[in-house]
Amino acid sequence: MLAVDATEAAAAPRRKHLIRLAIAFLAAPVLPAIVKTWLVSRPDDTLSLSLLVLIAGLFYAMQIVVGVPGYLVMHRYRQTDALACIVLGFLVMAIPIALSSLYWCVGSTCVADTVRYTADSGLYGFAMGAVFWLIAQPGRPAWRLPSFRTARMQRRLDVDLQRRRSGRGNV
Repeated sequence: MLAVDATEAAAAPRRKHLIRLAIAFLAAPVLPAIVKTWLVSRPDDTLSLSLLVLIAGLFYAMQIVVGVPGYLVMHRYRQTDALACIVLGFLVMAIPIALSSLYWCVGSTCVADTVRYTADSGLYGFAMGAVFWLIAQPGRPAWRLPSFRTARMQRRLDVDLQRRRSGRGNV
């Protein structure tokens, strides 16, 4: 009975994290979709709810196709901080828009429009990444930059710190 309770207690934080992650994936495209719909529709437009559903659907599709695999790669390399999520959000929106825009511009001179549409969509992706991180990673400081230390560098820093604390190091 005790082993079962310990196993359940150990699984509880993981379950909470997975629930937060699912909520973050569901909620991240909503705010950018609302802003995009508000900017595109006119004040007297009665189709704005339909437009919101269409835009949100496109944002969810891009998130599933690009965002989920990107997050899994980031999670594997333990780079799920604010900066990484925001950059991934930008890429989630920018890559499909750039590819589709270049597909339609083959043989013409609309590269400037492609860059503009990609940057515009990337801003919505930026917001998606920020919303995702705010929901999925509570309690972690937003200003923490990703660590690019290798395991060997970290061991060396740990050994130096232990030597300084014990008084054997050359401080």
